[in-house]
Amino acid sequence: QEFLALCQPTCSCCGSSLDYGLGKNNSHKLDIHTPSTDHKIPRSLGGTNDISNLWIICNRCNVLKNNSTQEDIHRYRRILEVLEAYTIK
Repeated sequence: QEFLALCQPTCSCCGSSLDYGLGKNNSHKLDIHTPSTDHKIPRSLGGTNDISNLWIICNRCNVLKNNSTQEDIHRYRRILEVLEAYTIK
């Protein structure tokens, strides 16, 4: 029940729409639409398998996030916003 509450229609990291693919063949689905369970605090950094440490993100974000924490992701996003603001167009 708690886990199902995590299954939102969009990626908790980038906001892309997720296709849970119930009853579908998932082999041709894009990574940005493929849901993936991830640890907010990676197990390698002391995170647990407790439901409060899990979130559903797209497979692309999970691969890019790698061993980062949620705080790392927010910091990276702020850095990217600053860089984009100062990019000459």
